[in-house]
Amino acid sequence: MTDPFSSHRSFKVVVSFHAIGSAPRLKVSKFTVDGTLRMAELTNYLAKIIKESDVHLYVSSSIELMDDQYIGDFVKIFGKMSSDETQGSINIHYSVGRAYL
Repeated sequence: MTDPFSSHRSFKVVVSFHAIGSAPRLKVSKFTVDGTLRMAELTNYLAKIIKESDVHLYVSSSIELMDDQYIGDFVKIFGKMSSDETQGSINIHYSVGRAYL
């Protein structure tokens, strides 16, 4: 069965990563991904880049993003969308280990 909401997520997203605490900083911190990308895929990609296994992603510096959620959904709520809704952007913070308990 296809996802009835996939058409609402079919846009490009510019993700700006920001490290929290002792997490290593990225040399290149902006990436363009598809809005249909799940958080698990984004977390795995970032974990490979910074060579850490326990990576956690946050939006608005405090809301932890869960693995089965879509980046496009968060962009529409917490990010910025272009006027024609073909591109969005969002700031995502990341930590090694849980940043907030």
